[in-house]
Amino acid sequence: MACEQDARNAKFYKNITNIKDVVTDRFLCTGGQEPVLDPNTCKGDSGGPLIIQKRLRYIQVGVISWGVVDVCKGRSVTCENPYEFQEGSPSFARDYHINLFRVMPWLKKQLAEELEFI
Repeated sequence: MACEQDARNAKFYKNITNIKDVVTDRFLCTGGQEPVLDPNTCKGDSGGPLIIQKRLRYIQVGVISWGVVDVCKGRSVTCENPYEFQEGSPSFARDYHINLFRVMPWLKKQLAEELEFI
C-alpha cells in the first residue's frame, strides 16, 4: 500500500523493520499525487480535525497525528489555496490521522461519564 511505503520516508521511521507496526489500521492516510491529492498539514497542526463532506453535512472522521514531510517549512502558507504550497513537495508527502471510528469504543469507555454518545 502506498501509504505504508510513504511512511518509510519519515526520518523517524527509516529503521523500522515492519512499517505496519507504525501505520496500523487505526490510521487514515491523506496526501498523495494527482489525480487524487489531499492538502497536507503543516508542522504544529497535530490534534486538528480531518473532516469530510457528505451531502450537506461535515463529519469529523480523524485527528491529525503526524506527517512524513513538513510541506510548509520555509513557505508562506495561506488558506486561500491549500494546494499552492504543495508545489514542489515530494510525492511521498503524506499525513496520518487517527481514525475516530476505530477508536470510538475506547473513547466511549474513557469518556462515558463525561459525554453522552449517540
